[in-house]
Amino acid sequence: MNLSRPLTHPLVLALLLTLANAVKPAVIDDTAYLLFARHLSQHPLDPYGFDLFWYLEPLPAMMIILPPVVPYWLAAGVTLFGENLLLLKFWLFPFAAILAYAARFLVRRFVRQELPLATALLVLGPGVLPYFNFMLDVPAIAFQLAAVALCVRGTDRDRNRWALVLAGVCLALALQTKYSVLGLPAVLLAVAFLRRASVAGLVPVGVGLALFAGWEFYLISQYGQSHFLYHLTRKGGESGGVIGFISQKTPLILPLFAYLGATAGWVGVFGLARVVSPRVLRAVVALLVVLALVIAFVPGRWTLISSKPPSQDPTGLADIYFRAVGGLAFVVGVRFAAITAFRSWGVVLRRSWESRFLLAWFLLELGAYFAVTPFPAGRRVLGVTAVLTLIALRLGTRLARIEPRMKAASWVLALGLLSGVAVAAIDTWDALPERELPRRAADVTRERGWTGTGYFVGHWGYQYYAEQAGMRILVPGRTVLQPGDWLVLPVNPDGRDFYRPNGADIILNPNAVEPAVTLVWDDIVAAQTIPNLYAGRTPILGITHPRLAVTVYRVTAMWTPLPVPE
Repeated sequence: MNLSRPLTHPLVLALLLTLANAVKPAVIDDTAYLLFARHLSQHPLDPYGFDLFWYLEPLPAMMIILPPVVPYWLAAGVTLFGENLLLLKFWLFPFAAILAYAARFLVRRFVRQELPLATALLVLGPGVLPYFNFMLDVPAIAFQLAAVALCVRGTDRDRNRWALVLAGVCLALALQTKYSVLGLPAVLLAVAFLRRASVAGLVPVGVGLALFAGWEFYLISQYGQSHFLYHLTRKGGESGGVIGFISQKTPLILPLFAYLGATAGWVGVFGLARVVSPRVLRAVVALLVVLALVIAFVPGRWTLISSKPPSQDPTGLADIYFRAVGGLAFVVGVRFAAITAFRSWGVVLRRSWESRFLLAWFLLELGAYFAVTPFPAGRRVLGVTAVLTLIALRLGTRLARIEPRMKAASWVLALGLLSGVAVAAIDTWDALPERELPRRAADVTRERGWTGTGYFVGHWGYQYYAEQAGMRILVPGRTVLQPGDWLVLPVNPDGRDFYRPNGADIILNPNAVEPAVTLVWDDIVAAQTIPNLYAGRTPILGITHPRLAVTVYRVTAMWTPLPVPE
């Protein structure tokens, strides 16, 4: 009996993805979507008619990028069983299932040859597993892949109209899950055009855009403006013409390679199998593993390569490592795509619409990355990663029939899965302090019998857990602290970098507060993903300081904290 088949069934893969997410604390923007879902559970017909404390102060919800699909689904879960994060994580299972079934369909169509790990790489690989949480990215890629799969099915010879309509529904859901998938209509049109079914391709695009616009018209009737257009015009006004656009987007190039190093690094290794012997390939992988362990356990200050001081953005081993691995993956992906589409580099394969479509899809995803990415982050390259995965698997299976080296390199697929598990494990570990330290701070005040009101400064997942621990968020210039209150402030290593929990900086008044205790989370793991996996230049960095530290203060005099001047 082949045990790999039941273990790689879409429902099993979706369950494994959900279980991995279930053990992870709330991270980064999870808090915003949970707070949005809380509001929607009470006011389902008034989605943006409230203020949400995000960034540094309460803001109208319309000003925050909060597309409705995932928050409304979470709101249904909150209505059913409250804000139980474990149950809400399992409530996300349908998104994982949609992703898994869409991935299996695409693998069968574009890879053809049955590979036990092919679908698993799209569902549990490094381009998905570390990013599944309450945020929008994995649900968006799930609807995106489902729309493509249904469009492919709908443009088969029998022209399945219901598949085309469902592709349009998935298109609308993808667009209203995350606006950065704006290139998806062009992807669906490319499917139809290359299959000589251009008229049929208008069905999913028309249905999807109509449903998308319908929701925006509802918002206009409610609030006098469209949520999508509000944010589109805000971003559009910043370009400053072609030169300004290019100057804004050029800094995204190196982070693109760095984040691909984490999400698609195995593709580069897979491509090396064509040009080096199996022994050399194993040696390269061994070196990469050793360097990864150095990044994971050696403090970052010992792996600096440049001589610049920290305030001038130094380059470390992690930066070079991920850029090199990601750059290799990018080059291999482009070369593989060219081989499959144009039979180049001396490889003669049967030309097909599938090969040309994968190249077009890759170029569209790459264009979307530069067009709509406001800042570099791992989640911005998930679409590019999915297409690179399909390209590598498609050509790899074909070359394996004629090149023994490629057939012998199939173990690299397992390496890709393991890399996803490793990044997800680091991210889960890195999120723990933001859950535990607010709880410990609240425990300190209870043990000491403090009866005042607790306040905190912080953002992201830390904000959610501090509020769950009974504290109120401090608003600089507005919050008035009274004697007997207490305040929890993060201890930043210095003022020169982007540290969690990234709250407001306030001017501390030593005459109004006295420190009670400093709580520190430190461990032997140097690898850090928060916040750099979600916003930064390199997915994993080696930290040189405790993972998180907070100080609990007792308020001794009435005091209104003021923000540090910019």
